Amino acid sequence: MQALSKAVELAAAGPATNGDTLTATLLTRAALLLRLGRLEEAAIDNCRARKIPAREPQAPPNLLDLGPFYNAAFTEEMAGTAGNVWPLPTGLLELDGVQFDVRGLVQLSGSELERVLTERRYPTSVPGIPLKGRFLRLHCLGATAWSEPNGKIVGRCLVHYSDGQKAELPMVYGRDVRDYWAVGPQGPGGPAPAKVVWTRPEPGPAPCPRLAAPL
Repeated sequence: MQALSKAVELAAAGPATNGDTLTATLLTRAALLLRLGRLEEAAIDNCRARKIPAREPQAPPNLLDLGPFYNAAFTEEMAGTAGNVWPLPTGLLELDGVQFDVRGLVQLSGSELERVLTERRYPTSVPGIPLKGRFLRLHCLGATAWSEPNGKIVGRCLVHYSDGQKAELPMVYGRDVRDYWAVGPQGPGGPAPAKVVWTRPEPGPAPCPRLAAPL
C-alpha cells in the first residue's frame, strides 16, 4: 500500500504524459483497498481513475454506493463508436419517485458487445457488492446496449442473505431491462411491464426517444 501510494503521488506530480501511469496505479490501489474492505477509499481511487464524479456528501445512506465497482463512465463511448454514449444525466436523481445515486456504470459484457469490441474491456459478472442492511424493496436502474427477443434472460442478480439463503433474480429482456436506444414510446418488441423512468429526445431532424433505466 505504501509503494502504491508513493507511485500515485509521483505520477500525479509528474508531466501530463504520466496520465496512463496514474490511472493504472489508482486502479491497482483501488483493487487492493477493495480486497481489504476499505470501500470508501477504493471508491475514491476507482472514480478518480475512471473520471467518474465523486459521491455527493448529501447522498443518503440508503442509496447504494457503487463507487468501488464502477467500470465505465457515462462519457465512455460504447463499441468504439463516436458519440455512442449512455445519455443519462449524473448526480442524485429522482426518477418516478425513487432517488438514485447516478454517477457511473457497472457495465457487463455480452455476446454483442464482445462481437464489436476489438478487445474485451468489461467483465461478465461483478460479484461481492455489499448491501449492508435490511430492506423491503431493492430498486435497480439499468438497461441493455442491444436488443433481444422479449422473454430472454440476459442476466442474473444473485442476492446473498446473512442467514445463508440465496435468491437468484433473473433479468428478463422486455420485463426488467430494455435497450437504452429503443426507438418509439415502447421500443422494439412492444410494451414492457418494467417502468421506463427516463427518456430523452435524440437530436436530429427526426427525433426519437432514447429509453433508459427500467425500474
